[in-house]
Amino acid sequence: MVASNIPLPSPPFPFRPAFRYNSVVKDGMTPIRQQYLRIKRQYPEAIVLFRLGDFYETFDEDAKIASRELEIVLTSREMGKGKVPLAGIPYHALDNYLARLINRGYKVAICEQMAKPGETKGM
Repeated sequence: MVASNIPLPSPPFPFRPAFRYNSVVKDGMTPIRQQYLRIKRQYPEAIVLFRLGDFYETFDEDAKIASRELEIVLTSREMGKGKVPLAGIPYHALDNYLARLINRGYKVAICEQMAKPGETKGM
């Protein structure tokens, strides 16, 4: 699921985070972290934009690259064992930021939420 320059429509419903970064930890990682790492293994050459609520988040080295290239804040978040580098962009600003990454030669994989918040339990 590698992105192209096709604009994405806004979701037809309001997004509210249906997750907690520090939810149940398994093997030293939260479910969000486990899911992200599974996806990142599938697309190691791409910057993974991982939709969490109203933001597309990047983690680890992707966060450092996004922070530098997009001039956004690099922060960190506890996600099980230790803090993880994190940088995010609002979902409504995706087109601008996505174009900047692609124009600079980066491959980008976009991970969307498939269910409305509250429709599922856990990951």
